[in-house]
Amino acid sequence: MSPFFLYSQTKEKAPWISYPSANVTDYGVYHFRKSFELKETPESLLIHVSADNRYNLFVNGQRVSYGPAKGDFKTYKYDVLDIASYLTKGENVIAALVYNGGKDKPLSFFSAQTAFMLDVEKEDFDFLRTDKSWKVYKNPAYSVISYQEMLFDERWFYGFYACGGGDHLDGNQYPWGWEEIQFDESSWLNAEALHFDGSAPWNLVPRNIPFMANHPVYPESIREITGFDKSTGAWEGEVNYPYLPILKLLY
Repeated sequence: MSPFFLYSQTKEKAPWISYPSANVTDYGVYHFRKSFELKETPESLLIHVSADNRYNLFVNGQRVSYGPAKGDFKTYKYDVLDIASYLTKGENVIAALVYNGGKDKPLSFFSAQTAFMLDVEKEDFDFLRTDKSWKVYKNPAYSVISYQEMLFDERWFYGFYACGGGDHLDGNQYPWGWEEIQFDESSWLNAEALHFDGSAPWNLVPRNIPFMANHPVYPESIREITGFDKSTGAWEGEVNYPYLPILKLLY
């Protein structure tokens, strides 16, 4: 089925949803969840997904995609994904982290307000479409490291900067396991379905570039090591040396 199917005139679009508020434009990190049960798993289940500013999508705890690709309001991107292989008989959950950089967002981001959209191509699975049955949580663990702090207060660097603010994360406030099936979402709010005077500000078109690669890459070999007594091989993430060794890498 063509990725243009849902956004033709043959079917009404799924509503955009957000955290219950008239207009959410400030910095914030939001979690959305849709829990459901399946008697049987489908051979294929194509979904269309997008967000303002950016999203990470999980199905049953597994990270499925990150997006959307960059565009403007007339060419705002959505992603087409087949999530059938991530589903199981019985309980399932689709979860999304939606990030809004606020006034400190990267200069390349076009943003109207915090929003998330997920649609399906099979009518039998319309219950998965974003609406007020989805649960949402505003994560208090995050706070922004602003342009003001980075460029002027702390002077992390100098000159023109366009990559967006940083994130400060308090792990004690983070809802660990929020993307897993067994997480208790009973205290979360119901999402707000967004309504606009006219059409939505995001004119959706399919992603036109491949997804970014998401896998570890290691050096093929290290031929000579100077001042470094650690055995070679794939790095396991340990950093416990009192100084940075001088490495001479010969391939």
